[in-house]
Amino acid sequence: MAVELDDKQIIEYLRHHPDFFLHHRDLLMELELPHNSGDAISLIERQVQLLRTQRNELTQRLENLTANARENEALSEDLHQFMLVLLDADNLDDVFGIVEDYMKSEFDADAIAIRLISGGLTDELIDHKIRVLDNKIFPAFEKMLMAGNPSCDPLNREQLYYLFGEDAADIASNVVIPLSDGEMIYGLLAIGSSDPERYQAEMGTIFLRRFGEFLTHNLIQFMVSD
Repeated sequence: MAVELDDKQIIEYLRHHPDFFLHHRDLLMELELPHNSGDAISLIERQVQLLRTQRNELTQRLENLTANARENEALSEDLHQFMLVLLDADNLDDVFGIVEDYMKSEFDADAIAIRLISGGLTDELIDHKIRVLDNKIFPAFEKMLMAGNPSCDPLNREQLYYLFGEDAADIASNVVIPLSDGEMIYGLLAIGSSDPERYQAEMGTIFLRRFGEFLTHNLIQFMVSD
């Protein structure tokens, strides 16, 4: 008496005997699978299609990894050059000018804002570009600053206006980089773009974090400790 097997039993048998078709090659040519075009194709043809698809996916992933590696190498070189230039800054106004030029030329920024916490700023910091992040404003940015990582989350209207003033209406995407040495928060660097796709939440932030760390250490020398 023949025993009928259900689909689950057949699947389990084939899973535990992956060499089954090696001993029954003629069966492979008899098996047919439905195709999107409506025509039936053999299992071998289907396997070839799947392998070709997997190969194309792997090729695309490799190309993406290669492109990312080249971009990261270029960013590292840019950061190195930026560091060398920033070391020649004589005051905070120089620092801002260097940061602004760098971000607009290398990072496609349309607007830049540096806001420093008021404690211990030198008198030369009276500037419309580098302003104080006072106690009234700090709570609006406290969450992202306390997180310690660059944030590409969209800012609300009030935050944008405080940072970018009359340019706020043109900002469609942004980055906020905490200026911290790991122990103290000294302020923030905000970068804005009119392109809504320029700065996205999923973009990598390792480069931005390193940029913020170096900028912070450079700023400290122009700030008086409490």
